[in-house]
Amino acid sequence: MSELTLEQKLRKLREPFEHHEIEWRVQTNSKDKDGKPWVLVVPYLTSRGVQDRLDDVIGATNWSLVQKPTPCNRGYLAGLSIKHDGEWITKWDGAEFTNIEPLKGALSGALKRAAVLWGIGRYLYDLDTFWADCAHVPGRYNKEWDEVLELKDKGKKTYGYIGWNHPIIPAAALPKFNIKPYLNDIRSASTPGELDGAIREAVRVTRLQNNQDAYKEAEALAIKKRGEFKQQAELSLAADFQSVTEWVQREAKTLELVPDPRSLKTIYETLLKNLTNKVRNTAVDPESFEKQITEAYNAANEKFQKDAA
Repeated sequence: MSELTLEQKLRKLREPFEHHEIEWRVQTNSKDKDGKPWVLVVPYLTSRGVQDRLDDVIGATNWSLVQKPTPCNRGYLAGLSIKHDGEWITKWDGAEFTNIEPLKGALSGALKRAAVLWGIGRYLYDLDTFWADCAHVPGRYNKEWDEVLELKDKGKKTYGYIGWNHPIIPAAALPKFNIKPYLNDIRSASTPGELDGAIREAVRVTRLQNNQDAYKEAEALAIKKRGEFKQQAELSLAADFQSVTEWVQREAKTLELVPDPRSLKTIYETLLKNLTNKVRNTAVDPESFEKQITEAYNAANEKFQKDAA
């Protein structure tokens, strides 16, 4: 396969990222007149996301990064180089030290800014800020929300928490979504449990992609697949019911051949236990069959009593 041209590589570098590759940062937050919290968030890329994109498009050995302190020693510069046709092309940008983990923040920020010069994630700057669904929560750890924001006063003392969920990025700012792998998972599900898991995953990704057409396609297939499982369950129940019916009819007749009352009770109790084992892994209700066995036992027992009289 021929090598991509520089323009083709640049086009691939500029392609949108999947929703799960995007991170979110709180830009500002407050509360309305009723005390209900609100949170505005912005999307951003991680350094790892930038590196993965460079590896995928340029190749791990065809890009390099040089970082050095800024002349005023207030942050770091990043020189991001890409090799094409045997020549290295470098673009520089920088970032200041951050309040939290200053060195790590400056190095990461400089890399991401340099990556933007190559077009990586540049489209994210064209997106508006997003309102996030949020609510007050009692603590930092809360599984009902994607993130929890810790509220601090001027003295940096914690006074509350806000749980918030990642917004849905517009479909226009996402790669073209391919629903086929998720539909294949639904089709290949061999148990109701597997089907439920495949459906949950399809619903999750279509929601993240904000793709109603894909959601409807997955929903239609899920309904069809559930119908197939229901039909299979009904056929299986009918077969199991017939099998248990024949077994009970056959075993109940053996009670008529028992020679003495003591053995009769032992065999009766054994039959009830065997019935429980036989229906254990089926949807067959054993109640009516227990009644049949008991009726056969009572009839045989009455016969012994009449004979003894």
